[in-house]
Amino acid sequence: GLIATWSQGVGNDAEIHYAVGRSDSDGGYEWSEVIALTDDEVRDIAPAVAVAPDGTVIVVYLKSDDSINDDQDLYFDTLIVNPTSFPNGMGISRTPEIEPSNVSTSFQYEVKFKDPFGLIEQKASIKGAVGVSGCTLTASVTGENSLKIGSETYASGLTGSGKWNANDQTCQWEPDKAELAFSASGTYDWEGGLIWVLQRIPQTAPIATGLDWAFTLIDWFTPIKISNGIEFSAGLTAALGWTGTAPFPNWILPDEGSLTANFGLSPYVKAEVSNWDAEAKVAGAITADVQILPTLKVDKVAGSVSVSAQWRSWTLARTWSVDFYSSALDVLGLYTEGDELEDIQWVYYPEGAVGTDAVYGNNSVIADVSNELWDDGPADLAVAPDGQVFAVWTKAGDPFGGVADEIVVAEFDGTVWTAPVALPNSSGINRDVRAVVDGDGRRIVVWSMADGSSLNGESNSDDVMAARQATDVYYAVYDDGAWSEPLPIAVTPGPDAGVEAIALADGTVWTAWATKTGDDTYDLLASRFDGDGFGDPLIVATGRNLSEIAMSEAAGQPIVFWSANVDSADEANRMALFSSVWTGEGWSVAELFEPQPLVGANLDASTVAASNVSLVTSSLFGIEVPEECCKCKEWDTGYRGTDEGCGFFTTIDPDTCKKIITYKPCVPPPVDPNDILGPVGYGEENWIPADQQLDYMIRYENDPEFAQAPAQKVVVTQQLDDDLDWRTFRLGDFGFGGLVFQVPENRAFYSTRLDLTEERGYFVDFTAGVNIQTGEVFWTLVTIDPETGEQPLDPMVGFLAINDSEGAGEGYLNYSIRAKRTAATGDVIDAEARIVFDTEAPIDTPPIFNTLDAVQPQSAVQPLPGTADDVTFTVSWTGSDDEGGSGLAAFNIFASENDGPFVPWLLGTQLTTAEFLGAPGRRYAFFSVAFDNAGNQEDPPEVPDAVTVTPGGTATIGDRVWIDANANGIQDEGEVGMPDVTVRLYYAESTEPLGNAVSGCCSGWQMCGSSFQQLSGPTLLSAGGTEPSTDPENGSAFQLLAETTTDADGFYSFPDLDISRIYFVEFVAPAGYGFSPPNVGTDDTLDSDADPDSGRTTEFTVVSGPNLQWDAGLVALGSIRGVVWRDTNGDGQQGEDEPVLPDQVVYLDLNRNGSWDEGEPTATTDENGQYAFDDLRPGQYVVRQVVPEGWEQTHPGAGGATSFTYTGSDAMLFMPGITSFPGVAPSHLAGRADVNGDGYVSALDVLLIINALSAR
Repeated sequence: GLIATWSQGVGNDAEIHYAVGRSDSDGGYEWSEVIALTDDEVRDIAPAVAVAPDGTVIVVYLKSDDSINDDQDLYFDTLIVNPTSFPNGMGISRTPEIEPSNVSTSFQYEVKFKDPFGLIEQKASIKGAVGVSGCTLTASVTGENSLKIGSETYASGLTGSGKWNANDQTCQWEPDKAELAFSASGTYDWEGGLIWVLQRIPQTAPIATGLDWAFTLIDWFTPIKISNGIEFSAGLTAALGWTGTAPFPNWILPDEGSLTANFGLSPYVKAEVSNWDAEAKVAGAITADVQILPTLKVDKVAGSVSVSAQWRSWTLARTWSVDFYSSALDVLGLYTEGDELEDIQWVYYPEGAVGTDAVYGNNSVIADVSNELWDDGPADLAVAPDGQVFAVWTKAGDPFGGVADEIVVAEFDGTVWTAPVALPNSSGINRDVRAVVDGDGRRIVVWSMADGSSLNGESNSDDVMAARQATDVYYAVYDDGAWSEPLPIAVTPGPDAGVEAIALADGTVWTAWATKTGDDTYDLLASRFDGDGFGDPLIVATGRNLSEIAMSEAAGQPIVFWSANVDSADEANRMALFSSVWTGEGWSVAELFEPQPLVGANLDASTVAASNVSLVTSSLFGIEVPEECCKCKEWDTGYRGTDEGCGFFTTIDPDTCKKIITYKPCVPPPVDPNDILGPVGYGEENWIPADQQLDYMIRYENDPEFAQAPAQKVVVTQQLDDDLDWRTFRLGDFGFGGLVFQVPENRAFYSTRLDLTEERGYFVDFTAGVNIQTGEVFWTLVTIDPETGEQPLDPMVGFLAINDSEGAGEGYLNYSIRAKRTAATGDVIDAEARIVFDTEAPIDTPPIFNTLDAVQPQSAVQPLPGTADDVTFTVSWTGSDDEGGSGLAAFNIFASENDGPFVPWLLGTQLTTAEFLGAPGRRYAFFSVAFDNAGNQEDPPEVPDAVTVTPGGTATIGDRVWIDANANGIQDEGEVGMPDVTVRLYYAESTEPLGNAVSGCCSGWQMCGSSFQQLSGPTLLSAGGTEPSTDPENGSAFQLLAETTTDADGFYSFPDLDISRIYFVEFVAPAGYGFSPPNVGTDDTLDSDADPDSGRTTEFTVVSGPNLQWDAGLVALGSIRGVVWRDTNGDGQQGEDEPVLPDQVVYLDLNRNGSWDEGEPTATTDENGQYAFDDLRPGQYVVRQVVPEGWEQTHPGAGGATSFTYTGSDAMLFMPGITSFPGVAPSHLAGRADVNGDGYVSALDVLLIINALSAR
């Protein structure tokens, strides 16, 4: 079935309605009564609908209170549709049609009509008489009509008469003469009339220009759809006459008579607001006395018109007054008394874009909607293959920080929506967001986006219009669990808008939009998604005031609908609906689209058709032309073509009484497709990137002009260009006669037998491949008789039929290949194929070529001063393409604020300089990415091109020094701060070279922070910041800026710092303490940042305000102590009479190679045989002794070593049979460490190791 949703009403009277349609027995649809989804005191607009796999209908729409400065938020409802009950709600009664005969009679029609959506209600009665005398038909009519459209009511009455004569050759009634008198009164709503009228009066044309400019501004930069018009009450009388042409059924201007009107009118603008950021109001009144016929005269026009609008952070306002009159002069003779047209006032007013915390129900899409003060845009919904419903919309940013919004996505779990997630780098002036899912399950979002970063409080109307020109269509794809960066589908000279997208039943995704090419002319563009991206857009149509784009599917192909002026020279802006369908090779010629009325199940179809009677017709008022008035009593009707639903035209020959009905083909007649198609390149040289895959298609045809039988064998060959890497040749799919066959992926050679015996009675052997040595590729298709295994003897049997309008004799072959890696810019790739049908002469396809561009363009943002002079500053960039290349096309400029992620600032720009609007006290970094006309795009740089800081901000550096009780490098709950720890702050830049200058040091960008060179043994002088700290390894000097100590809770801070400088912090560990492992975990506010050796942090930059993430963890240092004695009896135990050994060398075997190496700590036993290693950081240590010559070690064993681990933790660790003590990993305690036999290990500090020696 179908479901239709819409918003009806204005302001807080706007509500969401829906109706459900189901198919009926006649192949059409019948509709339910209109159902109100919302009924409240706020505005409900912009509904979007999706149907989940279980049949649940999800409707998402915008709510806001129009009576206050409220923001718009998204709400939703779910529906379970019951298709079993569909009240009709529509009726019609009418008298039977008059029998077609030579009659003179009266008739009466009564019509009562109410459309199923409750928008239109009509009551009409027509009384008349129709007479036929010979071959002449006369008619007279009187009627009354009451028509209600929405809240508007129109009443009228008429009297008229007409005369028609029968054409004896065409057997049709033709008009002769008619008279019509009518009067009308009521309230009229002339949509579009305001601009139309004002444009045609010279004295008010400036007003029309100003209003049109304002409306255009709102229309292009907001999702508001503005319609203008005139509401007036009128008294209208007419006495009109026609000779030779009749005014009805269609209206034709009269030849004689008069038409007068007296009316007062008020202009209006209706702003259909579907997004958050704008509203427009027009007020005023105009009164006029006008004579319309026989000459147009305006006696007097007086009044005023004012317009005001709020767009994002600006307001615009203007008032015009006019007072003019004439004395029986035509319109061109009028003159005005009033003010001249002045500039529209343009005021920066961000407060107008801030809403309220109002909540209108528990069904908001965003859970905490009361904290959402900036508006949501209209949503679009789509359903993924797994049944997941997701929504996409624009979400406004802080209006005080600019005009940008973001594209956000949320998913529906059947009850609630997930928190919205912003598409990366989607910040801009966004609109027309559309969501689709392709056949591979990829979620795709398409929208139009302009860069608004250059707009600020100083921007004028020219700045805004310039930004408008940069609107282009972008898309993003959700693949492998993440959304891609926004990518442009095309960069057009004019603004793009009206984006629509559709996923066809086969999963193919198309998008269409309008791009402005002139003052009021537009191109309608469309592009198809091929899995890797959207292709180059194709022009569907061109028209004036092209708008209201919609997409659908017909017979498996996309069809586009739009409205535009009927005639490019039509000054009345008469709009009509057009359509175009994709034929497989291109878009069909635009045709007027005449939709059938949306009617209920019981509406009489003949009544609907009666409104479309042509001016010249064989049946008028139900009366056929009498046979005696027709030269041709019967017509010999013939048909040409096939009725494919694409229209027809009729030609007649009255002399022979023949009628030919010719059906219009849906697909243009095919051209000779013996050709080869390759990559679409840029310019006359057909430039393409050298590193892309090149796709080719060879097409062949059994030409009906020359062929007399089907082709049994087709051989296609091609010599590949020398600049191609022949090893990368890969076969693609192929087909013939409407059949398509897939080649397994990644095949350079392929052979198969196609079994077409059931359909066609034969096999087709297919063989294709490439000769790597010669570069020749080949395809062979041969028809095989199943009975003989050979080619058929019957010449009328072959796989490729003689071609016809269905393409039975057409075939194609696809392949791909790449250029050589050594290909250079300017290398030309030629392509030409040779086709042989059976034993006929070879046919060479027209040659094609592409020129390679093998080098990426280069670009860079020019350096900026360390500190900008103002928050608004100029950013410049340059770029170039390789010499002889396709040429530089445009730049993408990216910006980062306060070391955050880089986001697009300007996309697809051809500018080389622009003003950047920053905020006070921020750090901004920039880089550029250039792309050339061939499609090569520069790789983003590893570090930005330019960095600067705006004035007006200071920073505070600080945080905490704590005792890391478990030595894990993270501030855990309960771990206390360390007071009275000295902390020093340095400028990281070298200020005074003391020797050789430092080379290759960090340039100042945070991304270089990891390259900071460790300093050892610095000499720290005064804490006043006037003397340097030196690094003796490289001779550089660092200025000590400040010194402080931590408070009772371990906190410290350095306030009022310059945000343009680069810093590092140095912590001085108290005696007996060392530093925790640095940079543990993912939370930078809880880890330790001090280097364990130097106590210094890496170099860093700061942002305006607090920078409180520079911490240091302290752990207690340990000692290893022991004794060396002479083990006289060699039992490994120290007896009371066994002496200690002084002057023995004990060392820590840091590299565990079993011998002492230079740099490894040593200790010499004292007179008591004792040794000690103090101030040891947590870690595992191996203790060894340098055994004197002639001695043998007896404890801890022949290995001569014992391994111990000190964890630095104050937790009590245990071993079986050993008393616990802190800081020792039990797996590393020696079992024979109880040297005094008291039943536990004695820890002098942390660990007691006893080494015993005995003489050999």
